[in-house]
Order: sequence, then C-alpha cells, then structure tokens
Amino acid sequence: GLGAAYRLHFNSSGFDYHGLGLSLGASFALGRGPSKPLMRILELQMDPIFPVFFKYYDTNPAGLVRIQNGESGAIDNLKISFSVPQFMSSPKQCLSRAELKAGETLDVPIYALFSDSIIGLTEDTKVEAKVSYSYTYGDTEFKGGSDISLRVYNRNAMTWDDDRRAAAFVSAKDPQVLVFAKTAAGVGRDASGAVNNPFRQAMSIFQALGTYGLRYVPDPTSPFTDQGKAKEAVDYLQFPAQTLAYKAGDCDDLTICYAAMLEATGIEAAFITIPGHIYLAFNLGMELAEAKASLSQTQDLVFRDGRAWLPVEVTMVRDGFLAAWRSGAREWREAEAQGKAAMYPLRDAWRTYEAAAFVGAQAALAPPSAEAETKAFSEEMARFVDAEVKAREPAILLEIKTAQGKDPRPLNKLGVLYAHYGLYDRALGQFTKAAMLDFGPAMVNLGNVTLLNAEAKKARTWFEKALAKDATSVPALVGLSRACLAAEDGAAAKAAYDRLKSIDPKTADKYSGLFAGGASASRAAQAGGAAVFWADTD
Repeated sequence: GLGAAYRLHFNSSGFDYHGLGLSLGASFALGRGPSKPLMRILELQMDPIFPVFFKYYDTNPAGLVRIQNGESGAIDNLKISFSVPQFMSSPKQCLSRAELKAGETLDVPIYALFSDSIIGLTEDTKVEAKVSYSYTYGDTEFKGGSDISLRVYNRNAMTWDDDRRAAAFVSAKDPQVLVFAKTAAGVGRDASGAVNNPFRQAMSIFQALGTYGLRYVPDPTSPFTDQGKAKEAVDYLQFPAQTLAYKAGDCDDLTICYAAMLEATGIEAAFITIPGHIYLAFNLGMELAEAKASLSQTQDLVFRDGRAWLPVEVTMVRDGFLAAWRSGAREWREAEAQGKAAMYPLRDAWRTYEAAAFVGAQAALAPPSAEAETKAFSEEMARFVDAEVKAREPAILLEIKTAQGKDPRPLNKLGVLYAHYGLYDRALGQFTKAAMLDFGPAMVNLGNVTLLNAEAKKARTWFEKALAKDATSVPALVGLSRACLAAEDGAAAKAAYDRLKSIDPKTADKYSGLFAGGASASRAAQAGGAAVFWADTD
C-alpha cells in the first residue's frame, strides 16, 4: 500500500513546523475465515418429487449436483447432504469422500429420506430444499450450500416411464383391502376343490368386486392409455382404498385394486402391459403338467419360468371372472404375437418401488353380504365346471364304452376328471367301479375322496390296499401320510412320509409343510390344505 500525509503543527504563538510525509507498506493474509469457502456448485438439478415413491428416493437419485474444488489445493473430508425441512426429519447424506483435488469436478447424485407425512399431500406444491456441503482445507473446516425450490406432486401422481412404478400403489396391507379380500377369498377357499385354492380364491374375489358394484370408468386423459402422450406426462392413479370408496376406476385403478386383493390373500399377482392398456395375471401355483390336468384351455394361460399364470381383464369386473379370463388371454396372445406384451410380477417390482400405505380419511365400506358373495361365486364356478367337464367327458365316455367293462383305466380317468372339479359324488362312483377291477390307482383315489369327506380311518385303509399292490406308489404314500396325520397318528404319518422322501424327494418337499403345524397340519391334511394327489395313468 502507498500513503501520503501533510502535517502542520500549531501552538500558542503560531505554528512550529509543517511537512509532507510518504509511506509504503505491505500486508500478508496468513489464513481465511470459514465464511468464505471456494467450493463451487456448477449445476444443481432436481426432479419433481412423487410422494408415492418416498421410500424409493432413499436409494435412488432425486437429482444431481455438480461441484468443483475452487481451492488452490486438495480438500479433505468432503460431505454433501440434502434436506427438505418440511418433509424430512434430518438431512440425507449423499456423499462422503476423503479427498477432492484442486480444480476437480464431481457429479453427486442426490438422495432423500422423506417422512411418511409426504404421502398425505393431496395437492401439488413447492417447498424449499437445500444442498449443503462441508470440507476441510488445511486446518480449517468450510461450510456452504445452495437453496432450491422443489416441486412436489400430490400423492396420486405418477409418470409411466417405467410400468413397474404402479406397484407402489398396490397397498396389499391396507386394512380395508385385507378385510374385503380375506372375506371374499374365504368363499372360494371353503368351496369344493375345483382346480386349486389360488384359482377359487381369485375367482371369488373377482366376483365379490363385481357384486360390490365396482365399475370401469375410462379416463380419456390418461398418459398410459393415450400412446401419443410422452411417458413423462403425469398421470393420476388411485390407491385400492380410494377405488373401493369411489366404486369406480380406469384400467390402472382396477388393476391395482384387484392386485392388492390377491396379494393380501397370498396369491402372487403381476401387471400385464400391452399398447395403451394394463391389466393383470395371477400365479396359479401350477406347472405345465398340473395345469393340463386341471384345465382344458391351457392356451388361455401364460407360462413363465415353468409356472402357469392366469390373465384377467379387470375392466370386465361386471361381466364375470370367466369372461374376463378369456378376454385377458386373447389380449395377451395378440400382443405377444407382435412382441408388444410384457409381464411384471409385483413382488419383483416391489424390490424397487415399495408399496406405500394410503394416508387419509377412509370411507366406511359396506361389502356384499356373505350370501351375495357365495351366490355370485357359486354360479360362476358352476358355469366353469360345466364347460370344463363337457369339453373332456365325451372322449372318456367313448373309451369306457370301447373297453366294455374290462379296462379300469378309463373309469379311473373319468373319476379323476370329476374329482378335479369338486364333483366328488360322481367321482366316487367311477373310482368304485375301477377298484372292483383290482386297480391300484382307483384305490388311491377312493382314499382321497373319503379323506376329503373327513373319513380318515377309512381313507387310510384304501391307501394301504393300494400300497399292497404297489409299494412305491407316490400318490398312495402322499395320501397315507395325510390320512395318518388326520387320524392323529404322527408316527405312522412320518414313516409314510420318509418312504415317500426316499422314492420321490421332489414330491415329498412339496408336502413337507404338512408336518410343520401340529394340529393345524392335521386339519389341513384332512381338508385339502395341500393339493390332493389324484392317481391317474395318463
């Protein structure tokens, strides 16, 4: 620095002296206060926030900040955090790095751990957010940051850039979903054993939704159904509780609602997407061979990884389960032939887009009465059984006529057909005729029917007779294990099961759950809690 001064000194008699002074000097800054960091935020980008994905943002980026070290040397202990005070209880640390060299630029993904209060947001809004940083340079810690205005959409908003995202709305643990689904599924579970439990329960839930008055109302503005709209366009999706309250929804709303009902009862559901449309399929819990034995129209199923899935066009909720199944199967075949069909199992999608619980006032629901649900299910099941039996029965009757009472196999086959669809009285007659011809598989099946009729001791006798003819009969060993459990003879049940395990470990593993639940296992063994193993020669 350069300075100059003129001095004039006064006293009582005048002035003593005067003069001109010049000065030259220098100063050195030995340090810089923590209020002046040289870290640069070159770019800060934040995506709009969708409350339904509030768990997703904890491990997936909601934006990006680009920073640059403006210091003349390397910095240490660099930390970046993000906060939205209105919806976060504390800042989320996005980066912790030991060193950043002088002039080095770094892109840092921004994460956020939102509180569940955000899911209660019913209107779009803007909130203040902040990206903060801290680092050490030399012996000094520096802090800084940048504020940004963040758009937060309402709880029902979503974009379709990834079809799996709709899984976040499938709140299968919602209390209203659980009550409705479990009550309706009980009707199918307690019905006679057509096909298997997943099939009957899925049908009974679907019929209950139709009886409840749920209806399809298309949304002409939906970005999903309007293929001309960008996938980034914001759509409005309903939670299952809202769809039940409104008794209406478009294809995605009804699909989400039915999927939640299925998952609430333990049935695995999947989204099916075709151009401009979404519906669902559920896992039948069957492999191809079992599906062929239980269903005449296996072309109406979707097979993935050796498992059978049944497609259901949920928008046809007022037309009945069978019509919805046929329509869903046709849509799948047509779209798959063009390479435009996709299927997303919910349990896989939930690994990325975890389900969010609906927050808000829920209207009191008035589900259909038990009588109405039972009537709707029974009528639809009767139509299904009638169609299935009529499709297969004539060919088997022709075999029986040709055999002229000398071959027990077609008699047993007809009995198995009836048994698959819960027509046990008719099945019993055919099995009895075949057993009179000393046919072991028919004896196994007589044991199965009597066990389903809660006659465990009589059933055990039939299974033992079958094993006397064929000691390695897998269906007979399965049946004997179940009959002994139902008769509360655990030692005999385990002995039969151990024999089964040595002969057919795969089948034994399928029935291992019977030995895990004590008294409940005994009841399951008698009531058909595990699939009945019908002995057939085909």
